[in-house]
Amino acid sequence: MNYQITEEEIQRVESARAQLRMVCGLLTAVGSKADADTPCGPEDLYEFICAQVDTLSAVLDATKQRWKIAIKGSPDGDD
Repeated sequence: MNYQITEEEIQRVESARAQLRMVCGLLTAVGSKADADTPCGPEDLYEFICAQVDTLSAVLDATKQRWKIAIKGSPDGDD
């Protein structure tokens, strides 16, 4: 199936992807706690990842909502 998303949603997904790539890099460098030698601790990474999950969830929810509306509007839609 092919779903259209808005330009803003595309930008949000691309931003999330770039940020998650950054997390992959940080995970290779971060120890068990933040100190002068590490940029952040596990709690910081957890909050960051949760924010990215929320962003991606919002994009997916919007896409699913548009899909449901499109199905209801189609001649053979049974929802």
